[in-house]
Amino acid sequence: MELLHIFYAERDNFLIEDFVGEFDSLILLEKGSFAFSCEGVDGIVNQNEALYFEKGVLYKRRVLTPITLHIFRFEGEHPFDRSVIKFEDKRRIESTMRLLSRFSDQRFPQKSEYVTPLFFDIVNQYRIEKLASSSKITDSVVQAGADFLKEHCFAGVTVGEAAANVGLSVSQFARRFKRCLNMTPCEYLCELKLNKSEQLLTDTDLSVKLISELCGFCNEYYFSQFFKKRTGVSPSKFRKGAI
Repeated sequence: MELLHIFYAERDNFLIEDFVGEFDSLILLEKGSFAFSCEGVDGIVNQNEALYFEKGVLYKRRVLTPITLHIFRFEGEHPFDRSVIKFEDKRRIESTMRLLSRFSDQRFPQKSEYVTPLFFDIVNQYRIEKLASSSKITDSVVQAGADFLKEHCFAGVTVGEAAANVGLSVSQFARRFKRCLNMTPCEYLCELKLNKSEQLLTDTDLSVKLISELCGFCNEYYFSQFFKKRTGVSPSKFRKGAI
């Protein structure tokens, strides 16, 4: 994913209030608030919240109180909806923004090496919280299976064990899970493991080897390959960006 990060502090207005972007973008608000409207949908984005701007679509936006914000412009797949993104784990998103602020200077050496994993951290937090929220109001069997996977995720649980726990075959469970959450049970397990490993890399001094064990990986090498494939950087480089 091609990514550009821009940081603005204490802005009283948007330079362009009627905005049509050439790229998809995400605005993450560190302070302040702004109002927006887009194709009949309107709302207010507040501190610790975000809004996705789809390329080629007209957005009307207006600053309500001075804003400090992070803008991510990107190309590639993304999970964001058009509605206001409200993060449940405020402590985690605030921590991510503090780290991003350290690399606010566009001239910072190797900036993208540090910012990219932080952006993926935002993406993963959004996806995990969205999954947790949506699973509460959907198929009760899928809910039970997802709860089982989450409870035993780091102990080497298999999809087959989760399926058996809710009385379904693996194929039946996988179909219902995918239909309900737009994600396979294996993908769900990967998201849980990635989110946990990022938290441990950011918030602790534990070795990469121990983190790989705590997150249910058979060895450090497999964990590093898994992590790099999903974030674009190795666990050690991710941790370096979080220092």
